[in-house]
Amino acid sequence: PNGIEIDKFNKNNRISTKRFTVGFVGRVASTVDTEMLKIVALSLPQDIQFKFVISGDVDQVIGWGLPKNVIINIDIENNRMPEFYKEIDVLFNPILHNAISRVTLESMSCGIPVIMYDATSRSKYFSNDNIVEVPRDLEAIMNKIEFLREQHQVRGIIGDSASDLIKKRFSSEITSKQVLRVYTKALIEFKV
Repeated sequence: PNGIEIDKFNKNNRISTKRFTVGFVGRVASTVDTEMLKIVALSLPQDIQFKFVISGDVDQVIGWGLPKNVIINIDIENNRMPEFYKEIDVLFNPILHNAISRVTLESMSCGIPVIMYDATSRSKYFSNDNIVEVPRDLEAIMNKIEFLREQHQVRGIIGDSASDLIKKRFSSEITSKQVLRVYTKALIEFKV
């Protein structure tokens, strides 16, 4: 299980910007809907900023001819990621596999709403209270981004719920105890 260092990834000291900012963090690979990521980046109004932190096939993204409201950061070190999350208002995470990524959990821990495809079917812990689900459809994604931009209070409620969930279920302290129990049980069963 992914354990999140909640003392490092938290919703304290958010950086307030006048410009609404969408973020994306990830590897440009087959697990990410790169085509939708590109279309969203090209479709956002100029008054919305889109900040990327990417690794993998960086040249592919640079070759998209993105507008000036899209900022690309390449291979940021993990210790700088809390700062990145504090600079965005929502995270767009178009992952294609049936899992919850570390990026999703880190963002949620920082109180940032995460927009993603069909997230609630991935775990019993996720709901529309703490994650923002969208179909794999440009219009639906753009409408959700615009809704979250206009509804500051809703963003706050979702962010608070997401942060609370991470503290209760996915903090490093909790997941390390779970892993220890699994290994202890395995050692006992196999008499190692």
